[in-house]
Amino acid sequence: MNPKKATNKLLYFFRELTIVVIGIFIAFQLNNYNENKKIKDAEIRSLHRLLSDLETEKRFLKQYKHTFQKKRQKLKAIVYDRDRSNLDSLHFYLAHEYVHYDFNTEYSTLKFGGDLSLISNDTLRYNLVKYYEQGYAYSKEISENHKNYVEDHLLITLDDIPIDTARLFDPLLIEKKLNDQKFIETIKTQITWYGANLRAIKLNRVESLLKAVKKELETNANKYPHR
Repeated sequence: MNPKKATNKLLYFFRELTIVVIGIFIAFQLNNYNENKKIKDAEIRSLHRLLSDLETEKRFLKQYKHTFQKKRQKLKAIVYDRDRSNLDSLHFYLAHEYVHYDFNTEYSTLKFGGDLSLISNDTLRYNLVKYYEQGYAYSKEISENHKNYVEDHLLITLDDIPIDTARLFDPLLIEKKLNDQKFIETIKTQITWYGANLRAIKLNRVESLLKAVKKELETNANKYPHR
């Protein structure tokens, strides 16, 4: 074979091989890009859903916190400051229990789907797990124990006091009951429970998580402005 032809064939072979290799490399890189884009898009959608859950929980906890603070303040005024105003409404201030509600739809979806690693920020993922696992466990325990106290003791105590259809007491009768030390202890116990409920309402943690999720979304928006 002519050496020149052989050289040309060899060069042609290497040229074609190079084109194939480059094509495979580009296809591989494009596939990686598309997969990474899918993962990042899924993470951003998940962060938005986490943000929505946390905002809902924040509104709920703010209202709960306000309610327990108001009722605890009133009960303390009755017991310690001898406030005798609005005694007919004592049932409203006294017969309230803490009920824990889950606002963790997206977290649960990630957890049970084995997709928590979708949250690429390790610190954010750790804090989410800590809040929804430890924080919720504590809140549920307080809720259950308080419910048991209200149903097994407090409501039974109040059942002995006549009440009208509007759930109002006779204020004169309540004033007499306030001379009963056992009744006073019931109110004091509920004051203590309201304090425990307020400690179980981790509003500051929710606000901290909200800031962290928003910051992560802003970071992603800067890195991936077209998403």
